[in-house]
Amino acid sequence: MFKYVRRLFTIAKIYDNPTEAIADIRTGSSIAIGGYMNAGVPENLVNALKAYGNYDFTVITQGSSIENYGVNALINSKQVKRLITPFLGSKEINRQYHNGELELELVPGGTLAEKIRAAGAGIPGFWTSTGVGTIIEEGGFPIKYKRGGTGILIQAEGKEKRFFNGREHIYEEAIRTEYALVKAWKADKLGNCIYHRAAMNFNPEIAICAKHTIIEAEEIVPIGELPPDEIDTPAIFVERIVLGEKYSQHVNQKMQFDEQDEHDEKTMESLTRIAKRVSKELKSGMYVKIDQGIPSLVPQYLDEGVILASSSGIIGVGKSESTAYMDPSLVYEDGLLGSITKGGVVVSTNMMMDLLRGGHFDASVMGAFQVSSFGDLSNWYVPGVYVKGIGGSMDSVADKNLKIIVAMKHTHHDRPKIVSECTLPLTGRNCVKLLVTELGVFDFREDGLNLMEMAEGVTLEHIRSKTGCGFTISSDLKTMSVD
Repeated sequence: MFKYVRRLFTIAKIYDNPTEAIADIRTGSSIAIGGYMNAGVPENLVNALKAYGNYDFTVITQGSSIENYGVNALINSKQVKRLITPFLGSKEINRQYHNGELELELVPGGTLAEKIRAAGAGIPGFWTSTGVGTIIEEGGFPIKYKRGGTGILIQAEGKEKRFFNGREHIYEEAIRTEYALVKAWKADKLGNCIYHRAAMNFNPEIAICAKHTIIEAEEIVPIGELPPDEIDTPAIFVERIVLGEKYSQHVNQKMQFDEQDEHDEKTMESLTRIAKRVSKELKSGMYVKIDQGIPSLVPQYLDEGVILASSSGIIGVGKSESTAYMDPSLVYEDGLLGSITKGGVVVSTNMMMDLLRGGHFDASVMGAFQVSSFGDLSNWYVPGVYVKGIGGSMDSVADKNLKIIVAMKHTHHDRPKIVSECTLPLTGRNCVKLLVTELGVFDFREDGLNLMEMAEGVTLEHIRSKTGCGFTISSDLKTMSVD
């Protein structure tokens, strides 16, 4: 009888508007918010929360990358006390953080997905190799600066470490929140939900990690209309539903590169050459994860048969077309709109990170701030200056058999990015297998960095002058070909 009554009650959980649905979210609440870049963001609920005026929220999200949109709207109005996220794309987040106005807890993308999934599954924590040998394991990342950035007020603690099957792992605790705000494509009146393409992203995990899950749906349909075997989030997790009133269909058309610089036409030509050369390294039948920045240019130059994947959940990223004819839920790195190849699939962000850590990809292409002569990688944080975020990079390098290809500019403000030792916090040690810049192509051997190809019209003397460490030269040194 109790279960029958409860089921009757859950049918009547549809709210008239977003403001009513979030009315009990008080100041100081912890809130998990779904979305990746501009896809799957519960923007009506977020906008209602902003207008409601409560503050000091702890927000867990992957979707904090677009200025004044989604979670960033709450940050801009200074309603967020602590942000827990894998990636930043907002100048305002960086400004507030470095000025001591915002607490920032950075978590690798796959680790964050698993933290919230574990909470919903009743698992207190788990062991992972992601982050081993980095500041994530060791602790010390500044969570909060003193006002004005004059010193560090709160630092991240180190992690417990153990060996499993001869490999080091660190312990991560689950994250359970009071509230979850989730965007669904369709929901029935009971609360069963379906997500649309890459708008799925973190939403299935976000939906199960909270005490109170609030669904914002583009369409609410009668019970029984959704095919049972196509439901992504069952109603048992859902407490409230509201119909989304309107959507901005925000489209990001600006790539996020490794540094904060704007790029002129000449620089973009160099970056395009790098992307074209990387594409030649990828062969038909390979499964390849791409990162933001230069790697997001790679889909435009690939031969058929290479299967590209994005953190948004797309396996089979195709070439970009005119945004006027594209599905805004087919978003990949940088929030750019792409297409999906024939035979492509869309999975949750959690499954995408499982595939990375589990060794199911052949290669991963990413950018970098620094690469050392022995293949150490730094690509997420310049202390006291700039935080890009970890994203899925640490999850990629956790698989020691994965071919890590770095695509980056050779220098930054004329300072070498290829160095003897990385001076910035590491993403991973001895993990880079191939490095492509506008000046040449390098691999990494027992004695360190080795030049395999150099760009047409470039001299060895020029490459040496722009490189911050020594390197050997292949006996069959070739000209770098991009055609």
